Amino acid sequence: MCWVDPPQKVSRGQAVARLPVGASVRVVLLAGFECFRVHWVAGRSVPCDGENCDMCKTHVPARIRGYAPALIQSRVAWDPFVLEVPEGCLVGDPLPLRQVLLFRRHRAGSRWRMNVESVGVALPSLPAAWPVRPAVEAMFARFAAGVKRSASS
Repeated sequence: MCWVDPPQKVSRGQAVARLPVGASVRVVLLAGFECFRVHWVAGRSVPCDGENCDMCKTHVPARIRGYAPALIQSRVAWDPFVLEVPEGCLVGDPLPLRQVLLFRRHRAGSRWRMNVESVGVALPSLPAAWPVRPAVEAMFARFAAGVKRSASS
Protein backbone atom coordinates (compact mmCIF):
# COMPACT_ATOMS: atom_id res chain seq x y z
CA MET A 1 0.00 0.00 0.00
CA CYS A 2 1.17 3.50 -0.75
CA TRP A 3 0.01 6.08 1.73
CA VAL A 4 -0.44 9.68 0.71
CA ASP A 5 -0.36 10.40 4.45
CA PRO A 6 1.73 8.15 6.69
CA PRO A 7 -0.96 6.48 8.83
CA GLN A 8 0.92 6.84 12.11
CA LYS A 9 0.67 10.66 11.84
CA VAL A 10 -3.10 10.94 11.48
CA SER A 11 -6.18 9.65 13.27
CA ARG A 12 -7.44 6.18 12.51
CA GLY A 13 -9.50 6.28 9.31
CA GLN A 14 -8.11 9.68 8.33
CA ALA A 15 -5.03 8.50 6.38
CA VAL A 16 -5.44 8.84 2.61
CA ALA A 17 -4.36 5.73 0.68
CA ARG A 18 -3.42 5.44 -2.99
CA LEU A 19 -2.49 2.11 -4.55
CA PRO A 20 1.00 1.84 -6.07
CA VAL A 21 1.28 0.84 -9.74
CA GLY A 22 0.83 -2.90 -10.17
CA ALA A 23 -0.78 -3.38 -6.76
CA SER A 24 -3.99 -5.19 -6.05
CA VAL A 25 -5.83 -4.93 -2.76
CA ARG A 26 -9.15 -5.95 -1.24
CA VAL A 27 -11.31 -3.02 -0.20
CA VAL A 28 -14.74 -2.51 1.39
CA LEU A 29 -16.26 0.87 0.54
CA LEU A 30 -18.35 2.16 3.43
CA ALA A 31 -19.92 5.08 1.53
CA GLY A 32 -19.89 6.62 -1.93
CA PHE A 33 -17.08 8.79 -3.28
CA GLU A 34 -16.76 12.51 -2.68
CA CYS A 35 -15.17 14.14 -5.73
CA PHE A 36 -12.52 16.85 -5.83
CA ARG A 37 -11.17 18.70 -8.87
CA VAL A 38 -7.36 18.60 -8.87
CA HIS A 39 -4.37 19.41 -11.05
CA TRP A 40 -1.42 17.05 -11.50
CA VAL A 41 1.67 19.08 -10.56
CA ALA A 42 5.17 17.82 -9.74
CA GLY A 43 3.94 14.23 -9.40
CA ARG A 44 1.01 14.90 -7.06
CA SER A 45 -2.63 15.98 -7.02
CA VAL A 46 -3.05 19.64 -6.06
CA PRO A 47 -6.55 21.04 -5.42
CA CYS A 48 -8.12 23.35 -7.98
CA ASP A 49 -9.03 26.77 -6.59
CA GLY A 50 -12.00 27.21 -8.92
CA GLU A 51 -12.44 30.62 -10.57
CA ASN A 52 -9.26 32.00 -8.92
CA CYS A 53 -7.07 29.01 -9.84
CA ASP A 54 -3.65 29.99 -11.19
CA MET A 55 -3.17 26.51 -12.67
CA CYS A 56 -6.42 26.79 -14.64
CA LYS A 57 -5.31 30.21 -15.91
CA THR A 58 -2.03 28.69 -17.17
CA HIS A 59 -3.95 25.77 -18.79
CA VAL A 60 -2.74 22.99 -16.49
CA PRO A 61 -5.35 20.27 -17.12
CA ALA A 62 -7.70 19.45 -14.26
CA ARG A 63 -8.72 15.94 -13.22
CA ILE A 64 -11.30 14.52 -10.86
CA ARG A 65 -10.25 12.35 -7.93
CA GLY A 66 -12.71 10.46 -5.74
CA TYR A 67 -12.25 9.81 -2.03
CA ALA A 68 -14.29 7.37 0.06
CA PRO A 69 -14.14 5.91 3.56
CA ALA A 70 -12.95 2.34 3.19
CA LEU A 71 -11.58 -0.68 4.95
CA ILE A 72 -8.45 -2.00 3.25
CA GLN A 73 -7.29 -5.54 3.92
CA SER A 74 -3.80 -5.84 5.36
CA ARG A 75 -2.12 -9.12 6.24
CA VAL A 76 -3.88 -9.32 9.60
CA ALA A 77 -6.90 -6.98 9.63
CA TRP A 78 -9.22 -4.62 7.77
CA ASP A 79 -7.76 -1.14 8.36
CA PRO A 80 -9.71 2.13 7.98
CA PHE A 81 -8.48 4.62 5.36
CA VAL A 82 -9.75 7.24 2.96
CA LEU A 83 -9.25 5.61 -0.45
CA GLU A 84 -8.28 7.80 -3.44
CA VAL A 85 -9.34 6.68 -6.93
CA PRO A 86 -9.06 8.19 -10.45
CA GLU A 87 -12.04 9.58 -12.31
CA GLY A 88 -12.39 6.36 -14.35
CA CYS A 89 -13.71 4.62 -11.21
CA LEU A 90 -16.34 7.33 -10.80
CA VAL A 91 -18.16 6.95 -14.13
CA GLY A 92 -20.80 4.38 -14.96
CA ASP A 93 -22.63 2.36 -12.36
CA PRO A 94 -21.67 3.16 -8.76
CA LEU A 95 -19.39 0.64 -7.10
CA PRO A 96 -21.17 -1.61 -4.60
CA LEU A 97 -20.91 -0.58 -0.96
CA ARG A 98 -20.21 -2.73 2.07
CA GLN A 99 -18.90 -5.76 0.18
CA VAL A 100 -15.40 -6.89 -0.71
CA LEU A 101 -14.00 -5.45 -3.95
CA LEU A 102 -10.65 -6.16 -5.57
CA PHE A 103 -8.90 -2.98 -6.79
CA ARG A 104 -5.98 -3.30 -9.26
CA ARG A 105 -3.96 -0.25 -10.30
CA HIS A 106 -2.38 0.11 -13.75
CA ARG A 107 -0.19 2.96 -15.02
CA ALA A 108 1.38 5.86 -13.19
CA GLY A 109 1.00 9.60 -13.68
CA SER A 110 -1.95 11.92 -14.00
CA ARG A 111 -4.16 9.49 -15.94
CA TRP A 112 -3.67 6.34 -13.90
CA ARG A 113 -6.05 3.46 -14.37
CA MET A 114 -7.70 1.06 -11.95
CA ASN A 115 -9.76 -2.08 -12.48
CA VAL A 116 -12.34 -3.03 -9.88
CA GLU A 117 -14.15 -6.34 -9.53
CA SER A 118 -16.51 -7.72 -6.92
CA VAL A 119 -15.22 -10.62 -4.88
CA GLY A 120 -18.81 -11.35 -3.86
CA VAL A 121 -18.14 -11.60 -0.13
CA ALA A 122 -19.82 -9.48 2.53
CA LEU A 123 -18.20 -8.86 5.91
CA PRO A 124 -20.49 -9.50 8.89
CA SER A 125 -19.81 -6.42 11.02
CA LEU A 126 -18.79 -3.10 9.50
CA PRO A 127 -18.30 0.31 11.10
CA ALA A 128 -20.30 3.36 10.09
CA ALA A 129 -18.78 5.55 7.38
CA TRP A 130 -16.90 8.70 8.37
CA PRO A 131 -16.59 12.02 6.48
CA VAL A 132 -13.65 12.15 4.07
CA ARG A 133 -13.51 15.93 3.48
CA PRO A 134 -11.46 16.70 6.65
CA ALA A 135 -8.81 14.11 5.69
CA VAL A 136 -8.60 15.31 2.08
CA GLU A 137 -8.44 19.00 3.04
CA ALA A 138 -5.75 18.25 5.65
CA MET A 139 -3.76 16.30 3.02
CA PHE A 140 -3.95 19.22 0.57
CA ALA A 141 -2.97 21.69 3.33
CA ARG A 142 0.11 19.59 4.21
CA PHE A 143 1.09 19.43 0.53
CA ALA A 144 0.71 23.20 0.17
CA ALA A 145 2.82 23.80 3.29
CA GLY A 146 5.51 21.46 1.93
CA VAL A 147 5.53 23.25 -1.42
CA LYS A 148 5.83 26.67 0.30
CA ARG A 149 8.65 25.37 2.53
CA SER A 150 10.59 24.01 -0.45
CA ALA A 151 10.13 27.25 -2.41
CA SER A 152 11.44 29.35 0.48
CA SER A 153 14.50 27.11 1.11
